[in-house]
Amino acid sequence: MAQRVLSDTINTGFVKNISLFSGLSEEEKDLLLRNGSIYFYNRKDTLFRRGDPVTHFYVICSGQVKLFHQTAEGCDVTTDIRIAGDTICTTGIFALHPHHHTHAEVIKDSTIMEFPMQWLKDAARAHNAVSMNLLSALSRHGHRQTMEMENQTCMTPVQLLAGFLQQTCRAQGLNPHGFTLPFSKTLIASRLSMSPETFSRALPKLKEMGINVTGTHVSLYGSQEMKH
Repeated sequence: MAQRVLSDTINTGFVKNISLFSGLSEEEKDLLLRNGSIYFYNRKDTLFRRGDPVTHFYVICSGQVKLFHQTAEGCDVTTDIRIAGDTICTTGIFALHPHHHTHAEVIKDSTIMEFPMQWLKDAARAHNAVSMNLLSALSRHGHRQTMEMENQTCMTPVQLLAGFLQQTCRAQGLNPHGFTLPFSKTLIASRLSMSPETFSRALPKLKEMGINVTGTHVSLYGSQEMKH
């Protein structure tokens, strides 16, 4: 069950710097942020379920949220993992039928700022910068989906895993010489559409690409891509 949090007890200053608010003045950002409410979610709490109407737009202040769907056999397939600073449902404003296409579950205790979807629509009408930022987000989302589908087709499991670790290191500002996996191996396998067996076989082969994984510790020091 989500718990409302007083805004002055959480550092939400970084929310002003998310891409959605790029191009706005500080005064405009402050005015828009007054419409947000902050909630604390425990691990395994649900933000929304597939088929629910899209009613809110979310900014993750801390924690982690996974987006997933379930197969006919009841297995979870993770479609994305969102972390602090990420947004959820920014593209929902463009949907002809505004219903969620995935489930969203908190995988690490999280503090999340929520805005009514109508607020997002009003902000887009009132500020050209917001509407352009939303269109850019939609374009990036479509491009990433296309790239992921292409990668699944032409890359080996080892290459997919190496790319995921490198991307995670950059996105979260981790030390490539050594960092602790920010996600469980089960979650990573699901995100890459790998069976646990395929994932386990891919791990030791990462050494061929200069990546060492020992338990939950990762070193990309020898990775060719990280050298450049």
